[in-house]
Amino acid sequence: MEAKQDFCVNAIVFQTINELVKNDTPPSLNDIEIKAEEAFNFLLTTFPNIFTEEHKTKVINKIIAMLKKEFVVVVFGETVGSISNEIKYEKISSEEIAEASYYWEKYKTYKLRTRTPSFITAQSRDVDRILKMMPSPIKNVSFQSFGMVIGDVQAGKTGNYSVLINKAADIGYKLIIVLTGMTENLRSQTQKRLDEDFVGATSEAGKQSRMFVGVGTVGPHEPSRVPTCITDQSNDFKKRSVANFILESQNSPVVIVTKKNSSILSNILNFLSGQTHGEKIQDTIRVPTLIIDDESDNASVDTAKEDEDPKAINKKIRLLVNMCNQVSYVAYTATPYANIFIDPDLEKQDSESGVTLVDLYPKDFIVALKAPSNYCGGDFFYSDDPDIKYADKVKVLIEDAGEENAFPLKHTKKDIPTILPKSLKKAIFEFFLAIAIKSIRRKKGRIPLYDKHDSMLINVSRFTDYQNETHKLIDDFVQSSVLNKLYTNPEDESESSIWQQLKLTYLEHYQVVIEDKVSWKNIKQELVSLIQENPNFVEIVAIHSQSKDELLYGSEPKRYIAIGGFKLSRGLTLEGLTISYFYRKSIMYDTLMQMARWFGYRDGFKDLVRLYTTKECASWYDHINKATIELKEYLVVMERQKKEPSEFGIKVRSTEEAL
Repeated sequence: MEAKQDFCVNAIVFQTINELVKNDTPPSLNDIEIKAEEAFNFLLTTFPNIFTEEHKTKVINKIIAMLKKEFVVVVFGETVGSISNEIKYEKISSEEIAEASYYWEKYKTYKLRTRTPSFITAQSRDVDRILKMMPSPIKNVSFQSFGMVIGDVQAGKTGNYSVLINKAADIGYKLIIVLTGMTENLRSQTQKRLDEDFVGATSEAGKQSRMFVGVGTVGPHEPSRVPTCITDQSNDFKKRSVANFILESQNSPVVIVTKKNSSILSNILNFLSGQTHGEKIQDTIRVPTLIIDDESDNASVDTAKEDEDPKAINKKIRLLVNMCNQVSYVAYTATPYANIFIDPDLEKQDSESGVTLVDLYPKDFIVALKAPSNYCGGDFFYSDDPDIKYADKVKVLIEDAGEENAFPLKHTKKDIPTILPKSLKKAIFEFFLAIAIKSIRRKKGRIPLYDKHDSMLINVSRFTDYQNETHKLIDDFVQSSVLNKLYTNPEDESESSIWQQLKLTYLEHYQVVIEDKVSWKNIKQELVSLIQENPNFVEIVAIHSQSKDELLYGSEPKRYIAIGGFKLSRGLTLEGLTISYFYRKSIMYDTLMQMARWFGYRDGFKDLVRLYTTKECASWYDHINKATIELKEYLVVMERQKKEPSEFGIKVRSTEEAL
């Protein structure tokens, strides 16, 4: 009898879930309770021999529990009226955006050198959506705004907030603080990007540089509009850079690009406290401030218990917001799950200063960006939809990595790999073929001029020693078994030769897929030419916290095989990434998505892209991709209804947290 009951309950729950998913609004706890009672009444009427009134409480509770597992239900209390209609502050108007366009016009002119007008127009449209939800620094004497922008991994979030900074500076925001990830590499990379996209010169902490780059090459900024950087590509925030610096006396924007580091954030707070009109930390600076929190799901969220002080970095960011009289905090992330489940009503008192700190929940707005049509994301890599070109070819399932104990999924930091699986060797062969084909296409103008680099990603462990040993194995294989033999025996196509192995890989994997029917003869000629020009034209690098290796993409073409783990998972971009080999086990929702460095734009070589992974991992990515799509679609509906996040609960497709 119990088995029959379970079967019927499972069936009715499945039906109920399908009904709830179709709704534009999320199910509240009350909705779920009502649906559970309706489901039981249906079972009672339909199966009177299986269910009786005596089963009611037990079955309803079971249905509620099953539904709550499927939908993470956040109850924010009842919504009365539309908070968005209340005048908390005057928002930026279309007129303000149109009238103030100095920095934006320079950015647009610079980017049109390498980007299409439609791309620039789409960027502008997306940023205007964000601006129109932010407070006007001209019309409001005081304000505090919290928002969030959800993009896709490797889809151009940095480009989006570069545009936001340019347009916000035009409208009157004077202090720009960008909180990057937790590594100096990422901070420096972000500073370099903003030097090009906004500052117009190579930044020098505390000075106005004249080494023009990026927008500066369009024409130097007017003297009164040259942004001042307190940080630069080599230096995070330092006290000596702001000695005698008076923030309010600056006519042009002031830029700080800093890591999420507790001690550095403390130094920034001390600097700003010296800029206030009083001696207490409660006093505020009177400069319109824009805080961009990049990778906001990383380190920014408070993980302390309710009765504890906020965690250090979260606390410092909250203090930073609290210190500003006019401030807009905008969080950027591709994995928003931690952020949207911050308690919107939670306030904590800082035990040191006595200040009550509002948490970073994006109560004023959440904007879900839609990736352009040429973006290669979850659908491209995990779907088998025949309508998505190449989607059925891009994924290659790894089935041999566990053989001979090559890359066991479960290993400790004491374990080391001793051999490379055949699938990885084949992936490396494909990378060499892709390099040659892309080189041919670049000469024909089929790949954009700015896309001059080629990369391969290998992620098989989170342990640095394991990554180092993998690096040694791959370096030995590439240098001794591939490059050396290609260089010394260009005419050898005997059965066991490296040239024959490359040819067979081409015939089996690429010939039937690639758009241009480039011949093996042309591919070989191109590889020979590249190798003769530089016998070591592919560099093998280990990217982790203890390695001195770096990904240095410059004006000259670079070709990297990058082995790494966590450090490759946040913010770092592998230019021209074509082949990815991902063989990992224990991953959380957000970490799994951040590791998807293979997402991005692959104009001119989509047909060459390959992702080697496990069947289990691919299914998890597919599930997370669908969950993220559902969340973003729901948020767009709320945006169209002009509802603020504090007005509605957020539903997220639920599952177990780890593989």
